[in-house]
Amino acid sequence: MLDFLVWKHQADKLGISLTEKGVLRMALVSTGNKAGSQSDTFADDPRVKEFLARRQARDRDRITPKELQAALLEEFRVALAREMITGRPAPGTFPAVALNLLPTTPGPDVPPPRVFEQFRKLTTNETVGLLEIPVEAFLAQVDEK
Repeated sequence: MLDFLVWKHQADKLGISLTEKGVLRMALVSTGNKAGSQSDTFADDPRVKEFLARRQARDRDRITPKELQAALLEEFRVALAREMITGRPAPGTFPAVALNLLPTTPGPDVPPPRVFEQFRKLTTNETVGLLEIPVEAFLAQVDEK
């Protein structure tokens, strides 16, 4: 639990947020469903309804679609923060599962340069630098607080 809270704090510091549709898409991909959702809301998706109905039949604890969405949101934020900081997804988390869903062998109609481009997108690390820009010289130009 402590590990989760540390990564959640890092997700907050990084400003990681997801929309309702983003949470639904990540949930679907992480469960092996590559197709998107036709639903406008998390609660209206048939797969969410089916999951909650099966869970309710099995357990006495009831969980609402809103509670499930909130829990998944935090799980995915933590997984994304961990991947951003460490450079690799944690085993069993959404990014790791999503990478495993990608085809490992390209089809015969995919040219080698395209395969290499996809490989580079998945494996190339980026070096990022930050510039410190003093703003004191521009403060006189600010009209509003």
